[in-house]
Amino acid sequence: MQELKFPNKFLWGAATSAHQVEGDNSNNDWWQAENQGLLSHPARDAADHYNRFAQDFDLARELGHNAHRLSIEWSRIEPKPGQFDEQATRHYRRVLLYLREHGIEPIVTLHHFTNPIWFAEICGWENKNSPEIFARYVAYCNEHFGDYIKWWVTINEPTVYVLQGYFMGVWPPFQKNVPKGIKVLWNMAKAHRAAYRVLKKLSDGHKENFVSIAHNMAAYVPARQNNPIEKILASIIGYFSNDYFLRLIKKHYDYIGLNYYMVKRVHFNGKINFFIPQSSAKTDMGWEIAPLGLLQVLRHLPKYKKPILITENGLADAKDDRRWPFILNHLLMVHTAITEGVDVRGYLHWSLMDNLELAEGFGPRFGLIKINYDNQAREIRESARKYASIIKKNAIPVETIQPLLENNKYYPEVLRRYLQNIIRIKPQS
Repeated sequence: MQELKFPNKFLWGAATSAHQVEGDNSNNDWWQAENQGLLSHPARDAADHYNRFAQDFDLARELGHNAHRLSIEWSRIEPKPGQFDEQATRHYRRVLLYLREHGIEPIVTLHHFTNPIWFAEICGWENKNSPEIFARYVAYCNEHFGDYIKWWVTINEPTVYVLQGYFMGVWPPFQKNVPKGIKVLWNMAKAHRAAYRVLKKLSDGHKENFVSIAHNMAAYVPARQNNPIEKILASIIGYFSNDYFLRLIKKHYDYIGLNYYMVKRVHFNGKINFFIPQSSAKTDMGWEIAPLGLLQVLRHLPKYKKPILITENGLADAKDDRRWPFILNHLLMVHTAITEGVDVRGYLHWSLMDNLELAEGFGPRFGLIKINYDNQAREIRESARKYASIIKKNAIPVETIQPLLENNKYYPEVLRRYLQNIIRIKPQS
């Protein structure tokens, strides 16, 4: 049987973030905003992952995962400035040890959107001292968790944090202030560079570690291929969204953590907007499903001469009728990039389980594992088991692709032709 093989030691798994799954993160700025009525969907117990992590990781291992991306909640570790919580430290050591004992490589994020309340009260990332404050927390994490961690993510999606919190004003700190947002982005870049130096300096000399950010990158394309203005705008917006922050942290990352979700079709009719064709397959949140965009982004990244780890890729799909085609489609793009020489080390689906989708609440269902929020029961979705079949083989069997090629709903003609070419099978008459 023909198979599309992935490299040996490829990392397969899923991702989560503390505030979105743990529950009872009552000392951060998101919880504070929720309880002030500024966000309409309080986290409360979320998926109760803080207490059920062993059960969740057992399910991940059942699905064959050999890697898992998680975040450490800063506000638990450092509830007051310079004061570190021993109980929280012991908890995360148990979490990391459990992953290690079950053959799952931890990929650890140190900041995933939430800030301790005390940090927010001193203006958070606007504060000129924020890089040093963050580096102090990073040093503590390295000292107490570093023996379990090879892959570090210092900050998750800094450009998204700024866009949502300072340009659009829909996330804490709810500001619409572009100059402040730019200042925050620069401070986050400084904080990452400081964290990188800490993690490299303090790591065991006999232990290799990899340090980066998780960077949200979309594929920016003109809505009309023959429109020169839209082509130029797509290039400019793409640079500032995808490349600019990587330039700010130049020489201070060992790999590129890639979060990919969508294509952005840049349309200009006197003002800039983003166009989604009505005929496109979409997620429950209305995002266009565009696997070819992932290939476009992967082809863009070798100029940085760093390996790539796909740290997030997923969709909201409550019925679980698009997730399997979505995963398979995107993995075909990953495999294609690898055959072209792109150094991709792993794929982490977002997310392991249903979670709080931040401002959107618990409605969107991103999980490989379904959560019943009434009783916290877990149920593995069928798409997760099909993903597990690829993980088990470390390959995509060609026989799994043919049935999906016949489904017009998920395969626009351009993608159909592309897939038929790369796997060399003829459409059935």
